[in-house]
Amino acid sequence: MKLENNELKTLNKTSEIERMRLMELVKTLQKRIEEMNEKSMENENKLNEIRRRSAVLEKQIEKSKIQDSKNPSIYNYISDLYFKIIILNFKRRK
Repeated sequence: MKLENNELKTLNKTSEIERMRLMELVKTLQKRIEEMNEKSMENENKLNEIRRRSAVLEKQIEKSKIQDSKNPSIYNYISDLYFKIIILNFKRRK
């Protein structure tokens, strides 16, 4: 009976230690989840900003095409804007 009692106490202590370790693991994992959520939100905001800038550049290209499609310097300007859009889209995909 005494031996059985000691075994139960040891099992109780062991289970308590294991429970504490698991709680620490849960806290660590929750912290990681929070950090990943914050990074995700930051990346989402960056993506939205890149999309906004891309839309502005696309509008500038269309406006330039409409204003004077015969002027070669305008074509250079349009090409530069188009190149900027390509770069922005490439960065967005990373």
